[in-house]
Amino acid sequence: MLFFAFSDYSINKYFLFEFHSLILLFHFYIRSWWRFAPIGANEWANPRSTYIGYCWRLCSNRSTQKGDVLAIAGNGGSGHVGIVTVPNRMTTSAARYRVVQNDWGFRAGQNPTCWRYNC
Repeated sequence: MLFFAFSDYSINKYFLFEFHSLILLFHFYIRSWWRFAPIGANEWANPRSTYIGYCWRLCSNRSTQKGDVLAIAGNGGSGHVGIVTVPNRMTTSAARYRVVQNDWGFRAGQNPTCWRYNC
């Protein structure tokens, strides 16, 4: 109804252009909402990730430092991430109902991806 409320064709044309621009913007946002969302565990575990910012660099999980992020991918996007608190020994991470500090990421058979912040 708003389209027909204007009597001048040039105003209608401008209105349609603006309306179309808003729809395209909304469509882009809906299609790329994940770009603005927090990065999931499986993305942290991906050594070729392009979503992790330019300040993060891969590091060796055999020579970790405090603050490094260790991640292991899981099935269906539900991997696990821990922050190194004691180099080469201990991480702090979220468990089901609490935050835990243990040897996750350094256990036998685990090969996590390690990221280090460099900025």
